[in-house]
Amino acid sequence: MCSEFLVFNRYFSWRKLTSLQRDRGFTLIELIVVLVIMGIVAGVAIPRYAGSFDSIRFRNTMSDLVSFLREARIKAMG
Repeated sequence: MCSEFLVFNRYFSWRKLTSLQRDRGFTLIELIVVLVIMGIVAGVAIPRYAGSFDSIRFRNTMSDLVSFLREARIKAMG
């Protein structure tokens, strides 16, 4: 048997909701759990990507330094 609840709808009248109609959406607990899981995943993923950006920046800096030293050597020789 379906349980029924009275709710006040947007047209300012009371109507009955069956349990099937009440179970269509997400509960606040479900939404909070999803947000917590997304926060944990972001907390793990973001530092990993930030570390790779630092590595790329270091490689670019070293490449610039090597280019500068080669150019200085060429100018000194000729």
